[in-house]
Amino acid sequence: PRVIHAHTNELAAMALNHAATLLATASKRGTLIRVWSTTGLCEKLFEFRRGSDTADIHCI
Repeated sequence: PRVIHAHTNELAAMALNHAATLLATASKRGTLIRVWSTTGLCEKLFEFRRGSDTADIHCI
């Protein structure tokens, strides 16, 4: 098993793709979504920011 330090705050949501090779995580503040590789070194592949206002994320 690997530990991915995805966000400094709590997670609001996370999801795997069908092949379980990608993991998407959303921050509790709702301002940041990150996509990680689940193979090899578990690298961060993408980061999406949606502004500075907080928002509730219910699913990815």
